[in-house]
This record gives sequence, structure tokens and C-alpha cells, in this order.
Amino acid sequence: MTINSSVLSLFSNIQVNSGSNSSNIINVSSVLNDAADATQQSSLSIYNYYEANGANLKKSNNSTAAVKASVSYFENKIKTVTSVNQLFSDPKLSSFISEALGLGDQSQTQALFKQSLTGYVIPQATYQSLISSGLLTSNGVPTSSTAQATLIKDGYLDPKNPTKVSVANQLSNTNYLNAALQLNLATTGLKTIQSSATIATLVSQYQTYSFENTVAAKSSTVEQARYFATKISATVAAIVGTQGKNGTAISAATSTSVVYAILGDKTLRDVISTIYNIPASEVVQPITSQEKVFANKINIQQLTNPKFVSQLTQRFLINSDLNAQSSTQTNGVLSLFN
Repeated sequence: MTINSSVLSLFSNIQVNSGSNSSNIINVSSVLNDAADATQQSSLSIYNYYEANGANLKKSNNSTAAVKASVSYFENKIKTVTSVNQLFSDPKLSSFISEALGLGDQSQTQALFKQSLTGYVIPQATYQSLISSGLLTSNGVPTSSTAQATLIKDGYLDPKNPTKVSVANQLSNTNYLNAALQLNLATTGLKTIQSSATIATLVSQYQTYSFENTVAAKSSTVEQARYFATKISATVAAIVGTQGKNGTAISAATSTSVVYAILGDKTLRDVISTIYNIPASEVVQPITSQEKVFANKINIQQLTNPKFVSQLTQRFLINSDLNAQSSTQTNGVLSLFN
């Protein structure tokens, strides 16, 4: 990879805070210099290309025969569905919905997919407040019969099985929870998913999913960076709520929930690990140990700052290229001894 002077000039003054310690900063230009021979085309340059041309490229992808056929099938079929079960009994319809919701191929986990989307769910920020107020234990169990009745009344527990919160609230992957909240099948049945607004949203989300797959075919690193750049702030904001604003602090419990949400999303976790050079071996450690490692690195309050997120994204792309270069060089040296 040849890094010209204009690129070095562009990033020469970028500084990225590491964790909550603002004095611990990384000068991106020095990292770029170290990456000068990494690859023919840098991940950062590919990322910038898609950032500059993404709208037109996505429009072209939306016009392909495959995407148009999938969208047409969904728009016509969803209007004829008469029960929630039918959403999952039609593989083609189910696949469109799961991909539009960002869950990918669920054909091998159909039972989990259905159970997650059809359960009574609690928004993440509300979930934390219910624990803090003493209505729920940290494991999602009502603390008393009175608490259970209140949670049923508020639509947070299944009246037929009110002993614990839904599967979507228990899963570490928060994408299932977000999907369930969007469709709200447990409380509104087909009303939400068959509304014109939701249909339009799902079509747009599916088109985005399809386009991002084309990006991944070019560079999985760039696709991960784009996912991180669009997802991290929303993930944090959904949990933090109004905490951290107007000089207020983010509670320890909320901070822990943010870290667990990141750990539960494989892409967010992998990106954060690459940014802060957290070793892959950390994944086999107890979840509480992992939480401490990530919490020590992440500046949660800054993760809703677009400029900071942009800096982290650039750092991920650069570190990814450096790691790839290091791996290639190591393999080359080892091959001399074969």
C-alpha cells in the first residue's frame, strides 16, 4: 500500500481517546506511516470510496433483478398473511424478514428466531430501570407476585408464562431484541408488520442488507467498519438513555449493560477488540472477566459522539491492515523453515 502525502496530511491531526483516560491518545498519522507497505489498496481507502459513492452504488444494487424480485415477493406476500405463524412457515418470507432485521440467515435457527420475535420484550433502558426499581432481578425474574402483576399489566411479561422475561431479553445478541421491538408481534400481532410504514422500513433495511453484502464481498473489514460506524451509537443510546447528558454520570449498572451489549454483538465486539488490541484469547475467558477488560478500554460516554466514532472507525481500518500485514510477514518467515 502506498500512502501519499495528501492522505497523511488528512489524518495527521486525528487523535483517538483510549478508554476514559483522555491523556492516552493515538496519533493516527504515525500508525499510517507504519502501515505503508501493508497491502496494495488499504481498507481505509476502500472505506472512503464507499462513503463517497455509497448512495449511488446502493441505488444500482436496488435495481438488480434479484433484489427487485425479493422486494416484490415480500410486498405482495406480507399483505396476504393472516397469522403470525405464517410469517415463519414461508421460508422465502421468513428469510426476507430476518435479513431485513439484520439477523442474517435464520434457516438453521428457525425456532430461536420465532421465539425471539414473538415474545413480550422490554427496551434495554427500561429493563435496567426495572432492575434498579426492584421489579426484576438481574436474571430477568420478577421479584414478587406484585411485581409480576405490574409487569404483565405493562406488557413486559407473557401472561401465559410470566416467570421470566422473554428469550430476546435474555440473549446476549441484542439484534434479536431490537428486531422484536420493531415488529412488536406479541402485543400488536400482524398490525405493525402489515402497516405501510413498517413494510417500507423493512424494504429499505433489506436493500441495505443486500448492499452491505456486496461491500463485504469486496472487503469484509470495510463491511465491519461500516456496521460499527452506523450501529455503535444507537446501541449505546438505547441503553444509556438520558444518562451522561447535561453533566450527569452514567451509572455503573448501565455501563455494564453497554459492555454486555457490545460483547453480545460479534461484529461490534470484533471491531472494538481490533481497535484496542484486545487479544482473541480473551473470548474464552469468563464473561465477567471479559466485561472488565472491555470496560477498561471503552469510553462509553464518547461512543455517541459522531467525531469520536469516526476516529475509532479509522483506527479499526488501519489496525486491521497492520494485523494482516504482520500475519503475512510471519507466515512468510515460517515458510522458510518448511
